[in-house]
Amino acid sequence: MRVALAPFKSPAGSASAAIVIVTLGLEHKVDGASEQAFEVELRTFTTEGASRAGERRTGTLTLRAPLPGEAAADLLSTLALGHGRYELRIGATLSPAAIEGSIFADLDVPDFAKEPVSLSGVLMETTPGGNAGPLEALKDVVTVVPTTRREFTLADQRVRAFLRVYQGGSNAPAPVTLRVSLRNQAQELVYNYPHRLAPARFAGDREEDFVFDLPMNALRPGPYLLTFEAIAGTARAVRQVRFAISPGR
Repeated sequence: MRVALAPFKSPAGSASAAIVIVTLGLEHKVDGASEQAFEVELRTFTTEGASRAGERRTGTLTLRAPLPGEAAADLLSTLALGHGRYELRIGATLSPAAIEGSIFADLDVPDFAKEPVSLSGVLMETTPGGNAGPLEALKDVVTVVPTTRREFTLADQRVRAFLRVYQGGSNAPAPVTLRVSLRNQAQELVYNYPHRLAPARFAGDREEDFVFDLPMNALRPGPYLLTFEAIAGTARAVRQVRFAISPGR
């Protein structure tokens, strides 16, 4: 199992402060297509141990092996939460595979409405896409189909990172510098560029989407750290994602 969490400001009209996109990756070795019934239980706790949200989901999915012996599927869902720090505990079972697993993850949800500048979580998306669904689960938040994969190869024609920049409060929107940097295992910068976001881009809803395409042809095999740093005046927000490039096909 693997999980990727990404908080976003709730769409207009929502009663909650934030919507967390939960992408749960389930892996099981199969030789071909294998239909599995799943049961997932998700529970959310504050850092003090108080229960805040929970849900159980059931359904069916088909594991398809892109290569012999490998198969994975990403389950897409959302969870309404207020701002703060949380621990998510997720348990899942697959049948007739008769396997189960669990995973814990920490989550920091910004106060999108008040902070001068804040960033959503980062979603990773690949072309060609993987086995993910239900696609309608995210339609009110993003159009991206996220993946829990963090290891990519040249077979991935395109890998992009998606996030949303917010300006809270009641002051007029300010210019934002969004610096994108990429470091390899030796801590060497392989990409470092400041993107300027003009105040006009935050008019109305006070938010702006940003997409970064990984320079796949320029990356050597190994681990990388992708960093987004947003600066508006004296305010600063940072999001980071670790990933790896595999020498595979």
